[in-house]
Amino acid sequence: MILLVEKRDGTQLEYRMDAEDLPLLEGKRLHVTSGHLAFTEKGKTVFVKDWIMNLPNNRVTHFDNDLTNLHKDNLCVYGIRNVHYVVGDILVVEIESKGTLHRALFDAEDEWLLHKLDCKFSINKGGYIVYGNPRSYVHRYIAEQHWGNIESLVIDHLLGSKHDNRKSQLRPVTQAENVWSKHKAQEKSGFPNVKEYGDKWLVHFKQAPERNVVCETFEEAVKCSHVIRPFVYGDYKGTVGSFENMVKTIKGGR
Repeated sequence: MILLVEKRDGTQLEYRMDAEDLPLLEGKRLHVTSGHLAFTEKGKTVFVKDWIMNLPNNRVTHFDNDLTNLHKDNLCVYGIRNVHYVVGDILVVEIESKGTLHRALFDAEDEWLLHKLDCKFSINKGGYIVYGNPRSYVHRYIAEQHWGNIESLVIDHLLGSKHDNRKSQLRPVTQAENVWSKHKAQEKSGFPNVKEYGDKWLVHFKQAPERNVVCETFEEAVKCSHVIRPFVYGDYKGTVGSFENMVKTIKGGR
């Protein structure tokens, strides 16, 4: 279905839409605003693209950026405004901060929850993923959606990565429990990317949180670190001393 709409300068624009949506515009006096087909209702401008999708203004965009194409298969909700994609059961959201590209991780099944926020995610000074104005923590939002009222609790990132917001890596804890957890995670082992974590060992890569892993023994953690580091840093494996220590640990124990 094609609608001819006259602009104020007398020129006409052709807007294409599904015939089944035409009754939605019955009785509406259509006009063009910044290229968008619109009408006025109760003193407010309403864009037809949002009206067709039954959503508030400015929640819908065009796949092909053609403002005259109002077919429903060309309309989509803004939702997450960062580059994002799904790998297996992980949703990856790209966030650029101070010239550096970061990748935040979420469960793919939570993508619809993030779309509901209709926002662009950013990173605050503390390194946390935030959204909205005023800024809110996305890891608390995920936790509240799944665990209900957590107002009196803080959310601990189990592997220490503030960018990993998968539910398996989050847990509601008291402030005291959170401080203890951070203290244990920060104890140094003397080996690259290996940290003591309670009674286990954490292999932690800030640049690639999807590769973080918790190991049962120190030796297992050192081996994991040695295997994973080339995937994160290329051929670089740290200093000669640390690499030699790794080999000795793998061969003869700590």
